[in-house]
Amino acid sequence: MDFEKAFPDTLELETPRILMRKIREEDIPVFQHLGADRELWKYFKYDLSSPRKMEWYIRDALEQKKKRQRMPFTIIDKDTKEICGTSSFGNISFEDGRLEIGWSFLGKAFQGTGRARNYWNSWILHTASRRFFHKPSQNDRRMPLTPNKVNWDRRMFLR
Repeated sequence: MDFEKAFPDTLELETPRILMRKIREEDIPVFQHLGADRELWKYFKYDLSSPRKMEWYIRDALEQKKKRQRMPFTIIDKDTKEICGTSSFGNISFEDGRLEIGWSFLGKAFQGTGRARNYWNSWILHTASRRFFHKPSQNDRRMPLTPNKVNWDRRMFLR
C-alpha cells in the first residue's frame, strides 16, 4: 500500500456528528482563533496560542504531508459547519504497517461535547480496514481514556 492509495485526494472521514477532511492552508485563520487560549496547550508539545506559532504548525503539517510522513485533518461539526479542531495520522510507516494518531486539538468550546469520541471512531473505521497498528500520541494527557470510550480492543495498540 502507498500513501496515495491510503489517503486519496477525495478522502473524508465522517461520523453522524463530524466530518474530517484534509487540512487546507485557508484553515489557518480559524485555527489561530481556536488556539488562542494558552490553557489549551498545557499538555501539548508546543504553545500554539500565538498566530505566528499556529501558522508555523499548520504549514509544518502540510510540509510533512508532502513528505508522506503525516496526514493532517480538519475536524468540522456537521450540524453547525464550524471547524472544531484538527488531528493527524503521523509517523506513518507502510513498511511496518504502523501509524500514530495525535497532533490533535479541539477549540475550548468543542471540548467535552463528544466530538473527540467521534473523530476517534472515524480513525478506527479508516485504519482498521487497512491493517494499520495504532499508536495513540503519548503527549496528550487529557485523552488517555478516549480509546476505552469508543470500545477499542486494547490489542489494536500492540504490535
